[in-house]
Amino acid sequence: MIVRQDGPYTLDPERVSVDLWKAYKSLDAARSGHSNEHRLDRYNQALYEGIARLQARLGQQDAITRTLALLTKTLAEIGEHPSQETVAFCAFLQRRRPTNRSRDQAS
Repeated sequence: MIVRQDGPYTLDPERVSVDLWKAYKSLDAARSGHSNEHRLDRYNQALYEGIARLQARLGQQDAITRTLALLTKTLAEIGEHPSQETVAFCAFLQRRRPTNRSRDQAS
């Protein structure tokens, strides 16, 4: 599960899946637009919700607003808008107190 190749130890991507890696891969694919499947990912509200959830965990409440704005702009390209559930979820995350574990452990 952990590999080292002439550098720091890392997780083996062939054996371990990380949500953040998936998010980065999907966003990269959406930006490059190489396939229809990846182009559709940029309209996937669950992807944006996952990013917002991560931002909330990192205490980046302001970034949640930008993520929702990006989703709104992206969906407008196809004549859609974020669902009420997604908007409410982002609002909930913005109201939550940040839970940055590394900061809490340092105290």
